[in-house]
Amino acid sequence: MKITTKITGLFLLVIMLAALCASCGDDEDNNRYELSSASGNVDGKADWDCFGLYTEDQSIDVVFTWPRNADFMVTVFGRDQNYLGEFHLREGNTINLTGGGQFFLLVHCLNSTGAWSASW
Repeated sequence: MKITTKITGLFLLVIMLAALCASCGDDEDNNRYELSSASGNVDGKADWDCFGLYTEDQSIDVVFTWPRNADFMVTVFGRDQNYLGEFHLREGNTINLTGGGQFFLLVHCLNSTGAWSASW
């Protein structure tokens, strides 16, 4: 029963994050060519930041910085808010996005607070 609860909870979390991220980059033209970085501040477990980026390249590296004592995660969604993966930044500061097009990245922290930045 615990496994089912955890799987159901994770599924609901992914659905909720997709819905929240759907509104962070609706205007594709604003993200298309001019932006090459994003930043924000996450204030605890219940807070997150979301940004969208568009690339015509088939592969792009997004490099993150964050407070090293914090435990940051990034959840990546595609254009149709389809879940593409979750990345624990302690395992590496670079996320490689492939296939081009629109991506939405949701930055959240598992503990503490802190400012983060991303560049591509």
